[in-house]
Amino acid sequence: ACEHGRERSQCKECGGASICIHGRERSQYKECGGACICTHGRRRSQCKDC
Repeated sequence: ACEHGRERSQCKECGGASICIHGRERSQYKECGGACICTHGRRRSQCKDC
């Protein structure tokens, strides 16, 4: 945990590796090529085509 009480990799203030340059969670942010985003531009878990 970081000094802000969060997991360090997911803390914006600490510049966590899971946070993109836009300040969002990298894996779920479409513009940063998030792994949770499918080829249709939707969250993989919520895409009816996937």
